[in-house]
Amino acid sequence: MKLLWLKLRKSPGNNKRANNKFLVLFLLQYNEKELIIVSFYKKLLIIIAFLLAFKIAGFLMKNFNVTIIS
Repeated sequence: MKLLWLKLRKSPGNNKRANNKFLVLFLLQYNEKELIIVSFYKKLLIIIAFLLAFKIAGFLMKNFNVTIIS
């Protein structure tokens, strides 16, 4: 796993799409079990980030009367 993140950090440019392609190409060299674990953790991290964002927003709205205008 460390090798994977090192490779990802060294990927050229700041283009997100290019980095994603690079990640997929690199993951294809791994076995499928590893691929499933990585994609699962990625989804889990995204879900946790969303939950934290909503909790912080709720906290701000309660304590400081902040209203979110969509």
